[in-house]
Formats: sequence, C-alpha cells, structure tokens
Amino acid sequence: ATAKNEQKGIKYIQLSKSAIADFNSATASSVAQFLAKKEKAGIPAKAIFKAASQ
Repeated sequence: ATAKNEQKGIKYIQLSKSAIADFNSATASSVAQFLAKKEKAGIPAKAIFKAASQ
C-alpha cells in the first residue's frame, strides 16, 4: 500500500521519539482545551482520545 501511495506523491516518514515529544508538548494545551470543550458537551472525549492514543 505504501508504494501505491508514494506513486500519488504521498511519502510517509517515521518521526523520532524526540520529534514526537516536541509535537506533543507543543500541542498539549490546545488538545486539553478541545477535549474539555467536548466533555462539557457530553462527549467522553478524554476516554476516546486515550483509547485512540494507545
């Protein structure tokens, strides 16, 4: 599947653990705000996010 996608101009890369940590750190506040907003609306967003992040 990857070769087929690369033919369409899509290239997949594996981020380093350091890059992943930097990204998570930079986005943590906005993710928390988004999840809190959805929780207030009655959506179990924190549980969904936790399950999807494993």
